[in-house]
Amino acid sequence: LSASAEELLKVSGIKEASVALLKLVQALHSEGDPPQGIATETAGESEESENPKPDTQATEVAPEPDTPPAPKVHEDGDPPKRTEVPKLQVSNGYSLDAAQTARLLTHIADHPEVKRFARRDLMEGTGLAEGQVESLTSIGAGMGLVAPVTARLTPLGELILRHDLFLDSSITLEFCHFL
Repeated sequence: LSASAEELLKVSGIKEASVALLKLVQALHSEGDPPQGIATETAGESEESENPKPDTQATEVAPEPDTPPAPKVHEDGDPPKRTEVPKLQVSNGYSLDAAQTARLLTHIADHPEVKRFARRDLMEGTGLAEGQVESLTSIGAGMGLVAPVTARLTPLGELILRHDLFLDSSITLEFCHFL
């Protein structure tokens, strides 16, 4: 992303911490070494690895091998309730295509008079299928490039439109990932 720190701070939702993260990523990609002041290991870690201390705490006892595994289905026949956190799915399995994303962003930018884009208008303007438009707008909203309901460009979307339309820079992708 070739935008300056001052330009990035003007974008709604981007704070100094985000700009610092972007600078760190840029430094890591350009130098290959960690920036000055960031140690790869602390002194305590290196001493412990050289002189391991015996563990004085009680260790966990492993279950006996004769113990049968826990049943996967409850006794009453109902499957166990899911306790895992649901996954965030924004693309329905559709992979990000930079050229199609660029086509979508360009079409949106070419029509500043439209307050809210209908999916049909985006389909006609970009030449993409309905599922593609749905997935691209969802991915764009997840990346912070377009507003979720209106499909209007966000300030970050406008910056990317001007500076890295085809998402060529890995820094741009990493920055969008961490937003």
